[in-house]
Amino acid sequence: LAAFSGPLASELVLERLRMRQNGREVAAVDPGLPLELLLEGRAEHDFRSLDLAIALFRDGFRLFSCHDGPSGQPLAAGSFVSRFELPSNLLRPGVYTVGAGAQRPGLGGWVWADAATRLEVSEWGTMEVDGRDLGALTVTYAGSRRSVAERRDSPARP
Repeated sequence: LAAFSGPLASELVLERLRMRQNGREVAAVDPGLPLELLLEGRAEHDFRSLDLAIALFRDGFRLFSCHDGPSGQPLAAGSFVSRFELPSNLLRPGVYTVGAGAQRPGLGGWVWADAATRLEVSEWGTMEVDGRDLGALTVTYAGSRRSVAERRDSPARP
């Protein structure tokens, strides 16, 4: 992982961020499959309250953040693994940056790296997407249209 900074950098060591799909570690992500991100690290002492998080960036913009549980959970000294699950068909093909870190809510102190690792989403995956919907993410949505009856004095145009 990249170098981490912040007041907690010596107390909470974030060692590895792994990507898995279908139970196997992957170097490139198939966008049509769910993605599991595993953040592995070591706490040098007990934390009575600590929020661990990842964030995905594309072209320098933060797209979203995820936490490994409700705010303020304790973390015991020793090794830990935080698991983040992303649904299939969320990320479009391209290169993303994954940030990772932690903070003590209400107590101060944090550790963070904006570019903890690189995530490449393959163009050759199983993703099914409408080519008209552009952007870095595929958002599930519903759209509809209805005609409103009104009198027209001119014929329809293409």
